[in-house]
Amino acid sequence: MEPATVFVALKPLERGDASHITEAVVSALEEDLELGDSWKDKLTFACFDGAPVNMGHVSGVGVRLQEDCPHLIVLQCCAHRLELVFKDVLKEVPYFSTVHDMFTTVYKFYDNSPLNWQGLKNAGEALNIQVLKPTKASGTRWLPHQERALKAITRDHPALVQHLGELVEQGAVGSGDSRDKARGILEVVKSVKFVLFTLFLASYLDLVCSVSRVFQDNESTVESVFRRVESVVKSLTKMCSPLKLTRIMSEEIEERDGTVLWKGTTLQTGRPQRGRRSDLVTQREEVIRDCQQILNSTLHHLGRRFDAMLNQSVLSAARFFQFSSWKEEDEDQEDEDWEEDKLRTIYRHFRRPLELKGFQLQGALREWDELKTVCRAQLANVRRPPSFKDFWVSMLRREEEEYRNVFQLLRLVLTIPIHTAECERSFSLMNRVKTDWRSCLDPKCLTSLMTIPLSEQSIETFDPEPAISLWWSAGKRRPSTTPYGPRPRRHQAPISDTSSEEEQ
Repeated sequence: MEPATVFVALKPLERGDASHITEAVVSALEEDLELGDSWKDKLTFACFDGAPVNMGHVSGVGVRLQEDCPHLIVLQCCAHRLELVFKDVLKEVPYFSTVHDMFTTVYKFYDNSPLNWQGLKNAGEALNIQVLKPTKASGTRWLPHQERALKAITRDHPALVQHLGELVEQGAVGSGDSRDKARGILEVVKSVKFVLFTLFLASYLDLVCSVSRVFQDNESTVESVFRRVESVVKSLTKMCSPLKLTRIMSEEIEERDGTVLWKGTTLQTGRPQRGRRSDLVTQREEVIRDCQQILNSTLHHLGRRFDAMLNQSVLSAARFFQFSSWKEEDEDQEDEDWEEDKLRTIYRHFRRPLELKGFQLQGALREWDELKTVCRAQLANVRRPPSFKDFWVSMLRREEEEYRNVFQLLRLVLTIPIHTAECERSFSLMNRVKTDWRSCLDPKCLTSLMTIPLSEQSIETFDPEPAISLWWSAGKRRPSTTPYGPRPRRHQAPISDTSSEEEQ
């Protein structure tokens, strides 16, 4: 009843172009899943990471699959879409890019030098702070990595400032290169502008990373994407208010007689310039302008990256299953035509695979009205509204035979893939399996090794008998080894006694 994620196989490629990738995908469907040509009628959705070789509009893998499977809907991973939104914003706001580069500098400073890392831990112990090791924020990573990199700097800011200050002041500690780098890092992390900006980033990344985690969750559905995108747009719009940003940047920051303090550390306001004061108010106004630019840019790129997906006819039509948007029964007459149109939209797109399953459109329209009444009765007895997936899976188990036609549409909606996070985790597993000692594993052997940890079976539920039977009947384990039993001995001539007689 419940949609499942299953690891199928690894396929070797002669070349990494779209044609060879498509051949490998078709081979996995036809041979490993044993579907033959029937996959053309059963494949309904495909989700890729957004690489041009996969998502190309002219000759990408998705387009090639659609040539054999016209009803196939090709989607781009939502978590990757959100990552690209973040990178687009980085390019447009210079100071945002500067702060992001500083995260990378701090990471390399402590990751490449055990001496510096030990010094930071010692500074943390002196201040009763259990320091976090700075995290890599660059490269192809999910957004929560950015949040961890920020947390390692803001939470442990006093220990970081103390250790960097010791490196700068005490020439005997560390190399000259380390002291120069420490001086540059210290100048940035002690600036008022940097601290104000990181306070904003903490709220900004907390909001965006929470959405990224939902997009990586295997329990999330397309309804989660609609709901989360709408929610984050509202939250970012509210955050654009100067009053809201000022409140965020005032957290734990104090100003005493022109001196700015944060977590017990004296911050530097910088040198005053002609026509520009150098105080907390001026710095805050500059940071607020940068923050508003970030928020507006994020809203723009969210729309650019997600609107095409959310406005896709079938995905938009699938929203009529969302029970939280249903109106009361006395108001429901106005929405009957709308829901019927959405149901017909899904049917028209997947007409061939649905008709092969015996789907009847008129039966589905009749069942939908009855099903809504049953669902309302179920929801009326529940204190807390259930999640979209849990509710409909439970209804499928109880009422499958009663509403067979409309539930065929529901199964399509529940299987819409919104991310490729499971594939990314499988890549990490493959890297762990293919160590330096096993870098040349055969694809079939590597597939078998990866299937074990990726399987949902546990030790308690696993039945070993089929595997033992397969192992026993597959053939000889060691065909070149002589079977057990008495070995024929070679004929040996009796030892002559002539040599002993001659010696005597």
